[in-house]
Amino acid sequence: MKTILCCFLAAALVVTTVAIACAPVFPTAVFTYAYHPDFPRTAYLVGKLGVFLPTYARSYLVIAYRYLNGPALSNAERQQVREYWKDRETSAWDKTGTDWVAKWRTARKRVPGAAPLPANTATQGRYKFDAASSAFFPDCADDAYKTATETLDARVRQFGAASVAVRSWRDAQDKVFSNCDTDHAAIPEPASAALSPIIQADREYQIAAANFYAGNYTDAEARFRRIAADSNSPWNWIAPYLVVRAMSRNDDVTDEAAEKEARAVIANPSLEKLHGMTRVLLHRMILEDAGEPYFHELAHDLMSGHADASFREELWDYVTIYDKFVAYDPFERWEQTKPSIDSSIFTRDEMSDWIFNFQQTDPRARLHALERFYQIRSLPWLIAALEHSNAGDSGNDELIAAAARVAPSSPAYEIASFHRLRLLVDSGQKEASRSQLDTLLASPLTKSSRNLFRSLRMRTAPTLTDFLTFAARTPVMLTTDWNVGQVPDEGERQKPSHDLLYRDSTKILNDRAPTRVLREAALKGAFAPSVQYDFVLTAFTRALLLDDTANGLPLAEKLTEIGADKESLLAAYRDAKDPSDRRFAGVFYVLHHPEARPYLASGLGRETPPERLDDYRDNWWCPVDVTVDLDARTNWSEYGGELLRRQNPDLPSWSATFLTTADRETAKRENAKLAATGSGPDYLIAESMRYARAHPEDPRVPEALHGALRAQRYGCVTAKTAAAAEQAWRYLWRRYPKSPWTRKSNYNFESENLPTAR
Repeated sequence: MKTILCCFLAAALVVTTVAIACAPVFPTAVFTYAYHPDFPRTAYLVGKLGVFLPTYARSYLVIAYRYLNGPALSNAERQQVREYWKDRETSAWDKTGTDWVAKWRTARKRVPGAAPLPANTATQGRYKFDAASSAFFPDCADDAYKTATETLDARVRQFGAASVAVRSWRDAQDKVFSNCDTDHAAIPEPASAALSPIIQADREYQIAAANFYAGNYTDAEARFRRIAADSNSPWNWIAPYLVVRAMSRNDDVTDEAAEKEARAVIANPSLEKLHGMTRVLLHRMILEDAGEPYFHELAHDLMSGHADASFREELWDYVTIYDKFVAYDPFERWEQTKPSIDSSIFTRDEMSDWIFNFQQTDPRARLHALERFYQIRSLPWLIAALEHSNAGDSGNDELIAAAARVAPSSPAYEIASFHRLRLLVDSGQKEASRSQLDTLLASPLTKSSRNLFRSLRMRTAPTLTDFLTFAARTPVMLTTDWNVGQVPDEGERQKPSHDLLYRDSTKILNDRAPTRVLREAALKGAFAPSVQYDFVLTAFTRALLLDDTANGLPLAEKLTEIGADKESLLAAYRDAKDPSDRRFAGVFYVLHHPEARPYLASGLGRETPPERLDDYRDNWWCPVDVTVDLDARTNWSEYGGELLRRQNPDLPSWSATFLTTADRETAKRENAKLAATGSGPDYLIAESMRYARAHPEDPRVPEALHGALRAQRYGCVTAKTAAAAEQAWRYLWRRYPKSPWTRKSNYNFESENLPTAR
């Protein structure tokens, strides 16, 4: 169902409403995710990259680079990525996000005597109100609750849930967190000397943390310094960072002093685990700097494999600064003027250079990718060079040979195999590629990658039957065209129930296949019932426009067989002795079926039920020589949505092995003849009028003229449609003034000397 969507955006905690627009929302099928990996993203996170695309969000390309170039993400870095997804509010996409506040509340209940905690519905135990700015700010991040939960689990394992040590630890931690969303300081008492040294060390950390959350930054700094100096404390490793953090929040500490402390941490090799998070803190809170040097520092950290504790924050800052350099606005859905980009910014570190190049569409990008590949022979640059290559490009043989050497165990195996086979198929080596594609399709693949490989396999098909086997594919998502980011919970529809045609198969069948092939495909019934009906009706409509009785008759029989002729209108088509009578019978049937058109639709196609008018003029057909693809959306281009421009049918990506040279020549002649018939309304009006003048007494004529006029009102019109429609309207009113079909045909043409239309 198509709906009208009015969009409003609200910023968290600060209610700012922005009206975007009201526009129709159309259903759409997604066959390969364009902006992110398949769900759940856990497979991608462990290096099963599949065939990733240049259109992926840059955070995913950072992950891809790490697996292609090494080292692979560590377990700690993977957890950091999950936390990054949570920060981006996308963790629900995988249904794997952890609510650490809730987890802490559950964990503390394991310890006997736990007092009830306040609900904290508004602040969730994390946000404190700042009177100066009249806004909430996050005081206790998820990391604090995660650390507390994991530490409590460890102490329970060591001492037992009911022990004095654990109960004392839990009560102290409750006081720590009570500072997170109130202005009343609550500081735990020092631990009893009778308790274990580790509990006493924990308590020192809890007291320091409580002071920090309560805003007692000078006291917190001093306590964290003492912890940093205590080699026996389990918290001494993180304490130097927390010293800097306390200083950065303290108005009594100068920025210069805080910066000096931060740089001392970063310069200390023994504190390497703190370097990344301290660098982020330095640039965010002390220097408030997001310039190019910091950008490259982040890139080197993210590449290094040493960002176990800071990968989340560094990835966030890296992507944010990258977006600033390319003037990317994630909230801007419509085309905007982009400033020129200084590409030299990205060439100053290897990962940024690769990501920038991989995402470029400029033909010169291939030259740079080849140059880097020849220089360092790395997997990332091999993939970039393959991505930018097309059949016939110089240097392809070496790239194909290098791709063939990528081992099946490599994270690059699927994408290298895809581009290698794409280049082979496009260069005409289809038979050699077919068995390799079959082997790949028999292996575990993501749904998105599988559809890409099925597309290649379809183009190697030696027969029509084989072609049809791969022409339809299972969508990865059914959603709406408004869901530009392919977000799983934004406008998501029901799960795909059957295979649908993809636009690469409809391109071939619409522009390169003759009607004979469409008829054969339709009669084979190789698809789900809904797709089969579209095939049969499309082939029949095409045969009708071409006066092709040899193909039209068996298709009319098939329409009757599958229950698509409820009023038995096609009996007249099948029984006609005169070609003119048969053509009119076919026209009369098509007039009752606004879903009829001489070209196939990919994806969900036209969703309005058969025989009913679509509210957005997706009725009958547009001329077949339009400049956009003949497909599901051709009829409603004026309502928004980017339509694909029609490509040269001689491109290698259009090739289909099962079509002979004679087939392609026949298709060209047929398409020229179809183009001469104009749009659906043009054709239906012309044919109805031609028959009406030759057979004015036929009782079907008034209904046919009414249907033709209805087609011009609700279908795809051309510059000449209105004049032809007015002529038909005048003829109808003059010749059949008393017909009920005439009275229904009030389309407000000038009505001189005609009965008043009521």
